[in-house]
Order: sequence, then C-alpha cells, then structure tokens
Amino acid sequence: KSVNEAINTQPPKNAIVDLRFDTGGDNTQNRDLMKLIAEKIPGRIYLLIGNYTFSAGIASAAALAHDGGSKVTIVGSEIADRMHWWSEHHDPICMPSSKVCFDINSGYWDLVNGCKENPKCYGDQFNVNVPSLEPQLQAPLLSTDWLANRDPGIEVIVADLQKQK
Repeated sequence: KSVNEAINTQPPKNAIVDLRFDTGGDNTQNRDLMKLIAEKIPGRIYLLIGNYTFSAGIASAAALAHDGGSKVTIVGSEIADRMHWWSEHHDPICMPSSKVCFDINSGYWDLVNGCKENPKCYGDQFNVNVPSLEPQLQAPLLSTDWLANRDPGIEVIVADLQKQK
C-alpha cells in the first residue's frame, strides 16, 4: 500500500525494483503493483533479479518486463528457475493407509509461450509473457561482495544512469 501511494502521489523519475531475494508468494498480490510501476515511472526502471528469484518473484519480474517494455533494464544474474514451472499448491493428496499428505503443485506457468493448451494452465491469467528474463546488465551478487558491503547491481545501475546524462 505504501509503495502504491508513494508512486501515485510523487512518482520518481527512475526506479529500482529489487527482486533478487523474492522467493515467491501470492501472485494475486503483486500483479497490479508491477503494472502501476510500469505506468507511472516515466524514466528507466531497473529490475534486479538473481539466483534467489523464484516462483512469484519470477512472475513479478516478468510482469514488470512485460508492462514496462523498453523502459525496463534487467540487472543481476540468472533467475533461480526456468521460464516454465509448476506451482500453486492445491488439494493435497493423502495416502490411504499412512494418511501422510503431500501438497501437489497443480498450476502450470510458461512465461515464454503461454500455456493455454495445458488444462492445468495457471500463469496465463496474469498476462506476463516475455521472451526472456536474461539480464542486460550482468551483476551477480557474490558472498564476497555481500561481506564487503558492496552491491554490484546498484553499482552497475549508477554507472548506467551516469552514462545517460
């Protein structure tokens, strides 16, 4: 709510959206925010992703890249999963004798091609298809950087913004 309010009242010229440690969550809670960011930010939108960006984090990254188009520059390293995956836990299956239950991932996502031909398609309802989430500016976050209190992603973004002045 606070990000939504801030963007609506005083949108910044440029923005950094950091999804490097977004390991997932509820896709219904983030889609509108990604659309708002893409619509309201007039300048560059830097999208930070990495090897801890999973599930709903990947869907959010795809949504922002989809909606923001050429305004979005993807920064960081490769996402943690493929561009197609199963998620959305529904209807656990329980073993009849032991009564041990397992959550089954029953919703399919394909961010590149869509999945409407799959009866378990879940991701197409969010309209987030993109050809790739490959970073345009490589900036992996390593433990040595973290321990040295450095953020290569932010450093690359600052350098890119300075080039554009």
